[in-house]
Amino acid sequence: MKKLISLILALAMVLSLAACGGSSSTSDGGDTSVTISDDDLDYTYGEHFYSETPVTYTMYLNDNSAYPYKDAWSEEGGIFWAIEQATNVTLDIQIVDNTDYTDKVSLAVSAGNAPYIIPKIYSETAYVTGGGVVAVSDYVQYMPNYQAFYEEYDMEDDVASLYQEDGKYYRLPGMKETCLQDYTIGIRQDLFEAAGYDVTELEDDWTWDEFVDILVDVKAYMVSEGMIDESDYIWSDKWCGAQSGQGNGGNLLKLIGASYGIYSGWAMSMSSNYGLVFNTDTDAFELGSISENYKEMMTVVQRMVNEGILDPETFTQNDDTAENKFYRGETAPPTPSPTPLWLRTWARTTTACTVFWFPLALPTSSPKMSVWSAASWFPPTR
Repeated sequence: MKKLISLILALAMVLSLAACGGSSSTSDGGDTSVTISDDDLDYTYGEHFYSETPVTYTMYLNDNSAYPYKDAWSEEGGIFWAIEQATNVTLDIQIVDNTDYTDKVSLAVSAGNAPYIIPKIYSETAYVTGGGVVAVSDYVQYMPNYQAFYEEYDMEDDVASLYQEDGKYYRLPGMKETCLQDYTIGIRQDLFEAAGYDVTELEDDWTWDEFVDILVDVKAYMVSEGMIDESDYIWSDKWCGAQSGQGNGGNLLKLIGASYGIYSGWAMSMSSNYGLVFNTDTDAFELGSISENYKEMMTVVQRMVNEGILDPETFTQNDDTAENKFYRGETAPPTPSPTPLWLRTWARTTTACTVFWFPLALPTSSPKMSVWSAASWFPPTR
């Protein structure tokens, strides 16, 4: 019984998709149907779970070259070590290169030899229709902490979006108490303050157009101080070009598009609805890329380029090129990833200031930006 709960808790911690053909020290991957009474659980909401016997479950890890896997994560003091210490559950990590991840998952699920836990799956439909994965909704009654959160934050409507045709869901929802946009915009606070702007005073209701207005003044300050020439751009972004942008504008267009209520950039490849958005006024789905909102979004992007703010090479360059431009002080508002790895790298260049992350206020009727600030380190301008 404890072993089953161990699996469920492991899923709750890291699951995006659970494959039923994997191997484990506790199961042969056979029949997954389980009938257990509440009395058998011996585990209630609020209690810290710890398995009475050690258990091991296999798990894929998507190894992205931008923030590669570190052996230290599984060593003493690392995250996977900490999970084992806290729960007596060991995660047997199988490293898969990011470029082959989707193909690797598909082949493993089809062959019936996938690991028990497969994180970072954006659409599980193909695996569900093929019968290769387990419905996590069949087991949530054995997850009291999950159930308590589900009830407290009224997650029913959110979870309903995960249901497949069989009336079950195969991914656990990402449960955050407020909207959070990751891979967002970091701010060179030293430059903004020198140009006369206190970002904390602007954060409640500024729009993308207002952000461009401010960037125009930041550039004027940088030119006046001899940091750059008038012909230079001050924003040459990562995650948008030939390497990671996926040919559709990558993170930046995803970020701006979210403010306008449409799918764009990365969101087009991450979503399985081909860019369709639901219009509550007409009670119908519409193609976001031919909407007025899309035109307004692209008008803002075009203005960024025309005003000499956004480097058009953003949409064609490799990620390394974008990083090097930042290290040379040529980028005032980069978009860091949600991991702190970039920040730790930048810290070595010594100059300190505050990083501002920009979660977008969603849903919203106007393209506004909101700011969440966090202290960190950024390098000086050149």
